[in-house]
Amino acid sequence: MKIVVYTADSEVPFNEFYKPLSGWTKIIFSNKQNIRFDENAVKALSPKGIRDSNDASIRYIPDEDDSIFFVPLEMKNIFTKQLKRLFKTTEWEDIAAQKPSKEELGLGGSGDKLAQFYDNIVKVVEILVPKKCSNKELERLLNDIIQEDNLINAVFVYYFDSTMLCKSAEDSEIGKSLIDGIDSISFDTLKKVYHILVHFGKIAKRGHFVYGTFRFSDGIFNLYFSNKIEQLVIIGFFSTTRNKLLLQDCEQAVERIEKVI
Repeated sequence: MKIVVYTADSEVPFNEFYKPLSGWTKIIFSNKQNIRFDENAVKALSPKGIRDSNDASIRYIPDEDDSIFFVPLEMKNIFTKQLKRLFKTTEWEDIAAQKPSKEELGLGGSGDKLAQFYDNIVKVVEILVPKKCSNKELERLLNDIIQEDNLINAVFVYYFDSTMLCKSAEDSEIGKSLIDGIDSISFDTLKKVYHILVHFGKIAKRGHFVYGTFRFSDGIFNLYFSNKIEQLVIIGFFSTTRNKLLLQDCEQAVERIEKVI
């Protein structure tokens, strides 16, 4: 599924809330100011989704879903909020892709007003797709951990071979800022730090390096290095507390995470 956020210098050439571009999986929503947002229509047009086996209220968007929704920039926030209600755990990311071609969308020829509007007037601002976590059980666990009665506000799991396996959801402004921080991390640098500390442990005969704690003026970052599966995994925990992030909470979470990766 894709959400193509667009702007246009003129209004769409139809009076309805939306119009199929081709079939019912390629939809463009009106940018006319006098058109009211229709939650029921968005719900009906959205993918049915896959229900979570443990929580029937949670649905996932199938990876193979090929629907595309063209949403005017003015409608983006209310549209994504509606999808958030339908797909509670789904987060979105901008893939910086190019505008889909008329041929890709199956639009008509030069005499088609909607095709002309799309081809000549529509400008793409961003293209959003669901963030993927291939391990749905892990994704659910990370989101459970940050909701529990502990000091953990964000979690990520990273394969040492340079693959981000999964991150907790951006369920608040704090969560979003922490996830943005995760996205800015240079993991190559982090690996160098790990190898230095492993080397130190061997020379000093202090055993295996297990975790590190990084203290900020407004938060704590606990970083665990787990080798209990086939490859080394980095598990990071963030807390906005100024007090000590309870190691017991993190260690219990690490044990749970190791069981599902």
